[in-house]
Amino acid sequence: MTWAYRDIATFPARFPEAMREAVAQLNTPILFSTYPSKPSANAVASSFRHFRWCLRQKPGVNTVLSSYEAMFDFRTFSEEALGVVSLYLVAQPTKLSELVALNQHLAATIVPACQY
Repeated sequence: MTWAYRDIATFPARFPEAMREAVAQLNTPILFSTYPSKPSANAVASSFRHFRWCLRQKPGVNTVLSSYEAMFDFRTFSEEALGVVSLYLVAQPTKLSELVALNQHLAATIVPACQY
C-alpha cells in the first residue's frame, strides 16, 4: 500500500502530543493508548507511521514536529495484558541530534538541509 500526503491536522491530536511527550522523556516508553485487540493497536501504529511520513514530505507545515522527526528516532511497540493491548512510543536521539548538542553553529547549517 502506498501512502498519499495528508495534512497533518487531519490526524488524531494524540499523534503530535505523543511525539512531544516522548521527546520530553527520551528512551522511556510512554503510553500512547490502549486498544481492545492487537489489530487495532497495529492499525494505529501504522497510522502514526503515515503521520511521520507526511511530516517528512512537507517539513515547513509544522517545523517543530518536523525537527523532532529529524532529530529523534520514534518507535512504537505493543504489550498485551489482561485482554487489553497497550501501545507505547519511545523517542531515541539520532546522530543528527548529537551533532546539534556538540556544535550549534554547524548544526544551524546542516539541520535545515537535512529536512528537505
